[in-house]
Amino acid sequence: MRSERGFTLVELLAVMAIIGILAGVVAGSISGLGASGQNAQIQSDTRNLATAADRFYDDSFPQTYPVVNPDTNNDGELDGLDSPHLPAGDVNVRLIDFDARLPQDPTKTFAPDYIKDIPNSAALVSYRVVTTTGDVFPAADGAPLILPSNSRLNVAADDTETGATSTITFSLIMSKNWAAVELLKTQIPAGYIIGGQSLPTGAEVGKLDVFFDVDNPWKPGHILKVSAPVLATGRANKWEVSPNYATAVSEADGNVVGTVKGALQADGITRNPGPTLTHKLEISPATTDTPGTINLEIDRSQGSLVEHNESRETWVLKIFSHPDENNLNDPLITNPNQAAVYRWISEEHSTIQVKDVFEQVAGRPGVVDQGRPHSLPNPNPNVNPGTGHHRADNGYDIPE
Repeated sequence: MRSERGFTLVELLAVMAIIGILAGVVAGSISGLGASGQNAQIQSDTRNLATAADRFYDDSFPQTYPVVNPDTNNDGELDGLDSPHLPAGDVNVRLIDFDARLPQDPTKTFAPDYIKDIPNSAALVSYRVVTTTGDVFPAADGAPLILPSNSRLNVAADDTETGATSTITFSLIMSKNWAAVELLKTQIPAGYIIGGQSLPTGAEVGKLDVFFDVDNPWKPGHILKVSAPVLATGRANKWEVSPNYATAVSEADGNVVGTVKGALQADGITRNPGPTLTHKLEISPATTDTPGTINLEIDRSQGSLVEHNESRETWVLKIFSHPDENNLNDPLITNPNQAAVYRWISEEHSTIQVKDVFEQVAGRPGVVDQGRPHSLPNPNPNVNPGTGHHRADNGYDIPE
């Protein structure tokens, strides 16, 4: 008789594990495509609505955009009591009214006369128009009537020689009365080696300087500055910086201005000295072939949540080439070994944006790495740098 053999338990478990891994990969791909498709749909609908709003503006007399009256409580004031609220006052942002009627011809309505139909994405986002420019943009439903985030990020390296260690400086500029940034994601170009060390808690790996421009409400006419070290947390590639905003100093006279980013009180107006907020940096290292990321999560807790920037802010974030700027430690940043132009592409999520939707940040992201690295000074003339060998008088290396 011919014997028949079935699968063993180990074989079945192995097959099930492989199926589980494949299912996870497919699910992740589908999830990513869903988010990407949603973003693409919102962008497409935004362009269509901008065209339709312009047509409505051109056909109307007096010229106006199809918008909702922002004074929703009919008290004659545009302020935080309206819905959506206006925390920065009236900055000419209005909700698009899909039922708006043309002033000179009330029989014509914005939809469907100017667009084929109300886009399905309107169920996910709130579309707004800036009445001074005609710019249309999406925002989270119920978000305040403020301008979309307007930021710029410039990246610079102290040493642009290939293979050298270097300090990297990120300058993030944010406009007043525009939506405030909550999360900044910056792509590390492939080839850069950043982080990777499990440094002890409190080791200094960089520095943050925050500048509030002369348009600030706390001491107008003065540029205010707050500084804090970037510190390791004891976990690899996770750093924190905790500026105390009550220590802001005027660049003009050196006086402390303790009300910057002060905590809001129950009445929503009174301010106490500013809080200490903890901003987080997390690094996913790049390799020689694949890019990495630096995520800056900006703390907006402790009662200091303000959806818009109350002045023009400039954040100058430096990541040192070595922890505590000590060249005897392993480097934190090493440039690529190949000469090229390396671009640090950034995206941001602001206080009014829809979940998982990011906007690209403008600026100067290109860093040119070229030439051979300068040789570092050798602190011990009897040791051949890079080999750990003593150098004999005859020029040959002798292992230590």
